[in-house]
Amino acid sequence: PSPPGPRTRGRRRSARGPLLPVVGGAGLRAQIPQRLPTLGARAGSACRHYFASRRAIGQFLGYLTGQKQRLLGERGGHKAGNRPELLEEYGFDTKYAGHMIRLGYQGIEYGKTGMLTLPMREEERQRVVDVRTGKVEFNDILTQVGEMEHELEYLIHGDSPLSEQPNRVAINYFLNCTYRTYWNAVDSMHG
Repeated sequence: PSPPGPRTRGRRRSARGPLLPVVGGAGLRAQIPQRLPTLGARAGSACRHYFASRRAIGQFLGYLTGQKQRLLGERGGHKAGNRPELLEEYGFDTKYAGHMIRLGYQGIEYGKTGMLTLPMREEERQRVVDVRTGKVEFNDILTQVGEMEHELEYLIHGDSPLSEQPNRVAINYFLNCTYRTYWNAVDSMHG
């Protein structure tokens, strides 16, 4: 059976299919790109800039700061890391610290471009490997994390090309089209 259709009260059907809220002035249509892709990996990739925002940079910063606080034992009641062999050899969980550095690099890249490079760039990847394998002193790691936190703050409040918030109108339109395309495909297979 087909999924129940969306409610239509207070909405009008667009000539192109999806239901859009009725709004005054220029209307919602003016906020939605005319050729917004609707399904598949290419569509999601083409729409990624609708999701990118400074708000997400704040999520990277919060996660990075929380990781640092746990590593120092300032959060969660004890020092992070459940790898006794690393704690014994290096005095801290190097694998956890490597994760923290990776997170900082990715947050900064995201704040500058709205994207993540995978796999990581070689220089950054090598730094993470060096941290994970105990080649970087603990204080140097904390200094670098502090610098990363500062850069993320700067990107949030100043120098990022990203908008403050995701483009929720375009994202909802994209999702609406994606669901409808899927439901239509399912209906045609069973129907």
